[in-house]
Amino acid sequence: MERSGGGGRRAPMQIVATPGLVIVAVVIVLLQQHHRTGTPAASASVLTTASATATPLPAVPSEDLAAANLAGASALVAPFQLVARDGTGKTLIGAYADATRTVLFFRGLTASPSRSEFTTISVYDSHGFLNGGTTGGQGILGDSFFALDLGPRVAQDGLAHLTVTDTFPQESFTAPPPSTGWAFRFTLRVHPTIALPAPSTFQLASWKVTIEDLSATPSVIDFEAVVAGANNEQLFNTMQSRPVMLIGAAGDEVRPITATSGVTVPKQQLNATTYQNTRVHYQWARPANAATYQLRISGNGATHVITLQIPAP
Repeated sequence: MERSGGGGRRAPMQIVATPGLVIVAVVIVLLQQHHRTGTPAASASVLTTASATATPLPAVPSEDLAAANLAGASALVAPFQLVARDGTGKTLIGAYADATRTVLFFRGLTASPSRSEFTTISVYDSHGFLNGGTTGGQGILGDSFFALDLGPRVAQDGLAHLTVTDTFPQESFTAPPPSTGWAFRFTLRVHPTIALPAPSTFQLASWKVTIEDLSATPSVIDFEAVVAGANNEQLFNTMQSRPVMLIGAAGDEVRPITATSGVTVPKQQLNATTYQNTRVHYQWARPANAATYQLRISGNGATHVITLQIPAP
């Protein structure tokens, strides 16, 4: 079953380090748009004026795809050859988007891109700034990727119209995409997701867990939930435990590629009640073949297990 687009508000999240997980990202500290847009487009993935006889664009290198956990969705990564218009000389060589994730691939003038350059990248769709946690890394020599842990919203034509800048936005997060000073502007298809069966709510002793998303995209397994009754420190037992774990068939823990948590309201709305609600968001790379996983959510002296049957991509 494909999940259609939805709406709502998604609170800011605080990046939480887990063993084996390296986040080279920024924590967004303002309210972010929460959305899930799974409407597939019937038209081409990339807006282009090239003729049918034009030389095809080169594919993104497999090493870059593997670094961004997209090896299993390589056919869905749109190739580009767009040189930045802001004087950096950087080239956008590919992009991918689904309802939970946006990934951009770059080729720079330097052999080893600096991690600091990831923190200045901002992505807008036609509705405004995409405010979420980010990660970044390197592929082959000179290449890098930037991943945002939410997907873009589609326009009336069923496609996402993206604008990428190399500067953190100075205007309101709800402002439209900048008309000047942008580096890249392009159109991208947003690939649909498959909802995974799970209870909408369950208890961890006195805590109530409400699942907001549990789905498989072509790229990842996505899990987002709100835990009512626990603040961030209580949920993670002051960093002594992990509240969410994905366990493989052999009993081994699957390393997350995104693990964030935080309050569910802007800091201006924090009080004794809202502080005791925590939103968690985890993503794991989707397996290349059909697989069975156990999703374990623990805390407050209790554990709830959800069996996930992940179909082949």
